[in-house]
This record gives sequence, C-alpha cells and structure tokens, in this order.
Amino acid sequence: MDDQIDSRELRNALGCFATGVTVVTMRLPDGRPEGLTVNSFAAVSLHPALALFSVNRASRCAAWFERIDEIAIHILDAHHTELCQRFARKGGTDWTDIAWQPGRAGAPILDDCKTGLECTVQARLDGGDHIIVIARIKAIRQHDSHDPLVFYRGHLHSIAPTRNTQCG
Repeated sequence: MDDQIDSRELRNALGCFATGVTVVTMRLPDGRPEGLTVNSFAAVSLHPALALFSVNRASRCAAWFERIDEIAIHILDAHHTELCQRFARKGGTDWTDIAWQPGRAGAPILDDCKTGLECTVQARLDGGDHIIVIARIKAIRQHDSHDPLVFYRGHLHSIAPTRNTQCG
C-alpha cells in the first residue's frame, strides 16, 4: 500500500512538523573528527537516558554511524545556521576553524554549542532508507541556551520560546 505514496508529497507533509536541529559528531578510527547535521532527533527515555536520531543510508557518514559507538549530539541554537549548513554539506566538513575538544570517550564536543550530549550507541535499527540510532546518554553539557534553531518546511528558522512556561 505505501508504494502508492508519492515521496515528494510525503516529504512536504512531514515538513509541516517543525523539528529542532542537531549536529552529531564522532571520531573516526584514524582520529579525524567527523559530523553530520541531523533533524530527526528525539528523546526516548529518562531511565535509562536514551535519545534517537536517524541517518539517511545515502549520507556520506552512514557507514561510520553503523560502526562507531561513541558520539556526541549537539543541540543547535538560532545563531548556528552556518554551522548547521556546514555539517550538512555532501562533500564533508572542513574542521579547520571549528573549535572542539574531545569528550570523555573521544567524540568531538563543539565549543560553541551550549547543549551537548555525550553518548554511546546502544542499538541500530533498520528504518528503510535510514538507520535509526538509539544512543545512551552518558554525560550532559548544558549552559544558557539561546533561541533554538528549527527546521520547518525545508528551511531553517529561529523561534523565541514562550518564557515562564513549562511543558513535558
């Protein structure tokens, strides 16, 4: 039945759901840092602390996400538009002027990101043309965040959250 769904129409419909934007980083076996912009991020569980994201199998980093277990997830703020676009490039990321430090397990932690999660991959699931990665959160780095960067209808946006309100 799903073979009858037009992929462009589906993409447009799913694009009506605004998502946050993250950059997931890892250290390659030769020691080089690598990363990818990901907007398919979600919390899974508080106990144990789990999050998930998915990676397109055609992505330049897909093979690494199937093998490397230590990763860091960085939640982007509104001023990270250029950083988001840089990690989204198909040809790879130039790390020349990106400030980062190795995390506890070696995954690159981006200095400019206020919220970061150091994780170990717990599971990889088949998600059709994507790999679903479930990550166990081992450490949290959080400082005052700015307005979030969101992806909506194929474009990046900034939103100012409503203050003095909590949900969840």
